[in-house]
Amino acid sequence: MNAGHGLPALQVVEFDGYPENYPMFRQRFRQIVKSKALDETTKMARLLQFLDGPALLAVQRYESVPGGLAKGLQVLQDRFGQPFKIVQACVDTLVKGPVIAPQDEKGLQRYADRAQVMYDTLEAMNCLGEMNTDNLEKMILRLPKWAQAKFREHLKKLEHQGGIMPTFKDVANFLKDRADVANHPFFSSSSAETKPPNSKMPNTNDQTSPLKLTTLTTEGTKKDSKDSNPEVSKDRKTGNCPMCGRSHPLY
Repeated sequence: MNAGHGLPALQVVEFDGYPENYPMFRQRFRQIVKSKALDETTKMARLLQFLDGPALLAVQRYESVPGGLAKGLQVLQDRFGQPFKIVQACVDTLVKGPVIAPQDEKGLQRYADRAQVMYDTLEAMNCLGEMNTDNLEKMILRLPKWAQAKFREHLKKLEHQGGIMPTFKDVANFLKDRADVANHPFFSSSSAETKPPNSKMPNTNDQTSPLKLTTLTTEGTKKDSKDSNPEVSKDRKTGNCPMCGRSHPLY
């Protein structure tokens, strides 16, 4: 967004129609545009810059309509900003989805960040109770096995501190701690990607390969077995006949 009417230049974070993102969009639009001394046409143009996807399609038809700004904001509120939709979307974004891979440190960090945003959103709406024990368990089951084991240890610590059941805040704090540990800058990405050599797959192109040496040894044994013992070879050509007792070639 370009500077104008006293507004500094900034990058607009567009609202794409996902209800869990509606509270943030509403707050930003109020602070950056709606509260400023701008005419309605300018505010409507700014509103469209804040939207994308289904949200933009729902509002853009009001751009040339008198009172279009108020009508557009009301449509966004009714379609994407109902409290029930926001709460349900916040819960779904945490409990639904694939399990995080054991070595996906960045994925764990993104999940921890999302959990904190959803916590702040539900707290502002006074709806933290929607993240009940069943939903918290589903959150933990999306973690890799090593993180689930760490959470069991965390539960024992909570019990020793007098806690009965973990809260959403406990889970959000746990995810933040685990993500911080997994992404500690002490461990570089290059060291994490280092893999030991695979000794089970010999290189047949290597002249020192045990497999090739074994093959060469075996072939040499077969080739030389007939000529390696001169006496044995001689006996096979001539010898005393067991029938007549004379020496002549044996067949």
